[in-house]
Amino acid sequence: MPNLHREDGPIEGARTLRRADGSALEVVVTLEAEHDAEGALARWIGTWVPQLAHSVAGDLDERLRLAGAVFEHALEGIMVTDTSGKIVMVNPAFEEITGYSAEESVGKPPRILGTSGADRAVGERIVRELEAAGRWSGEIWNRRRNGEIYPQWLNIGAARDAAGAVTHHVALFSDVTELRASEMRLEQLAQYDTLTGLPNRALLFTRLEQALAYARHSKTLGAVLFMDLDRFKTINDSLGHPIGDELLVAIARRLQTHVRAGDTFARLGGDEFILVVEGLTAAGDAATLAMEVADTLSEPFTLAGGSTLYASASIGISVFPEHGNDAAGLVRNADAAMYQAKEEGRATFRYYTPALTAAVNLRLEMETRLRGALDRSEFLLHYQAKYDAAGKVTGVEALVRWQPHDRAMIPPNHFIPLAEDTGLIVPIGDWVLMAACKQARQWLDAGFPTPIAVNLSNVQFRSKNLVRRVREILAESGLPPRLLELEITESAIMEPVHEAVAHLEALRELGVRLALDDFGTGFSSLASLKKLPLHVLKIDQSFVRGLPDDKSDTQIVRTIITMAENLGLTSVAEGVETAAQLSLLRELGCRSFQGYLLARPETAAAFATRLGLPAAAYGCTPPVVSESASELPSDTVLDSIVADSDSTKAATAIEIAEIVSRYSTVD
Repeated sequence: MPNLHREDGPIEGARTLRRADGSALEVVVTLEAEHDAEGALARWIGTWVPQLAHSVAGDLDERLRLAGAVFEHALEGIMVTDTSGKIVMVNPAFEEITGYSAEESVGKPPRILGTSGADRAVGERIVRELEAAGRWSGEIWNRRRNGEIYPQWLNIGAARDAAGAVTHHVALFSDVTELRASEMRLEQLAQYDTLTGLPNRALLFTRLEQALAYARHSKTLGAVLFMDLDRFKTINDSLGHPIGDELLVAIARRLQTHVRAGDTFARLGGDEFILVVEGLTAAGDAATLAMEVADTLSEPFTLAGGSTLYASASIGISVFPEHGNDAAGLVRNADAAMYQAKEEGRATFRYYTPALTAAVNLRLEMETRLRGALDRSEFLLHYQAKYDAAGKVTGVEALVRWQPHDRAMIPPNHFIPLAEDTGLIVPIGDWVLMAACKQARQWLDAGFPTPIAVNLSNVQFRSKNLVRRVREILAESGLPPRLLELEITESAIMEPVHEAVAHLEALRELGVRLALDDFGTGFSSLASLKKLPLHVLKIDQSFVRGLPDDKSDTQIVRTIITMAENLGLTSVAEGVETAAQLSLLRELGCRSFQGYLLARPETAAAFATRLGLPAAAYGCTPPVVSESASELPSDTVLDSIVADSDSTKAATAIEIAEIVSRYSTVD
């Protein structure tokens, strides 16, 4: 038979047959041998199948093979149930996802995978939709064999016979646990602060708008408490950001335990937190909450490294709907009230008033102008002389002033805190240091080698570039290092002390003098003080102000002076405004004095006149003076000042300053 071939099985081949009408029919012929009992060939049995039918049968076999492969290797679980609702087939992925083997599943109803009886309603809804539409898809919760509940995305379809009757249902499902966890992580990042876990700005504003809507509907009151930690920047700068972050987390956890259910406690950013409270009966209730926050913060925080820190907050309060009808306005108004609390001493709270809006706008305007003040050359220096006990000028302190071109001079206490908050204190401080050194060099060239003191901000002091920058400025200005005195505040040398010591020693190696400013108002201990390579200890004016009547201030000043003497440091009293203060300070052994009684801050020209130098011609040949020239009044003169006054109190600072100025020039 042509085109027939035999291997180990039947003989198969293609033939062309002719129909009765003469048309050709392509067929596949199969011959199979049949043998008798002895094994001899008895006959051939032949079958033929039209070529098309044979091809369809082959395709069906291939499709069944592929379907079987999909069933076995699919990553989705597959479960087939019959019309009675019993499981008839499951694939390996089903076993892996659910934990049930095929033997445990086949013949059982799908409810073995359900979470609880509460899912019956869901199951009934699925059945109704299958009956109506023949398919259903959605997310449900199911239980694994080990009892674990997990989210599942489920697709169910009906399988029908040739007549269209439903014979089976096929369910494909996947475990979406990881997908839901990823979505939750994304939501956490979008709506919660990564450091503290508190709601962030976005979620805060959403909840605040909801609280406003509820307050309008229920005719109740609510409040926004804007909390800003006091002096947190000092902690960050002195102890480092990791310690600052740890403190923020500790504060967040402690305050969170005192928040009522339904209220929102959020971190706005940095060291700013906001508490949104609802359902207040009176606006004064917010003040009670603010005091509770203050009490909660008053207890010390012990951090992981063993450090113990204290915290307080300035709190601004805006009440809704009285102080605003939108979230942004309420937060802005509470922020304005918080700044008012800062200005009035910190660690307190203030309610918003419309007048504060003007203050905030002024602050924003000032900040904008401050950012361009250096470029517009609006800063200048004033100089305040320092005298020793013998009445001789021993040095001068450079004090920055801001003089906008189109308005009155702005006092330092108005713009220095703003410069510190905005970080502008760094470039401003750099300018001050350079300008002071250049001015001191001019006086040196004019024959008066007066030491000049410059305050360093905490940020400047902790800068890694400080020593290099001081060296560069000294070289550029030509000022000998011995004539530069750098004043550092106590907060700048807080823990870790070893870093402060290293910084101070590096500066001292340059040859500059080092002074600890405002001593007695910070947190210095004797143990840390003795480690610091200092030259000068400045007594804060808050202690000097109480002399001579306040016995406590007198004893404190006496102790500081004695301590400075024992440590080999020069003591300088700040804020000396009366002759009685000066007399007692001299009696207690103070070495140097600074204040309105002796000299007010003045321009470079005025200070030059005080020294006996030509105010406008520093290059001319000056009178011969020593480093300690320009004397104060003698004891006799000072005594007469006191005696001539109407009472035992000293004359006013202005009157005495005028008298002293007559004795401040060189003959």
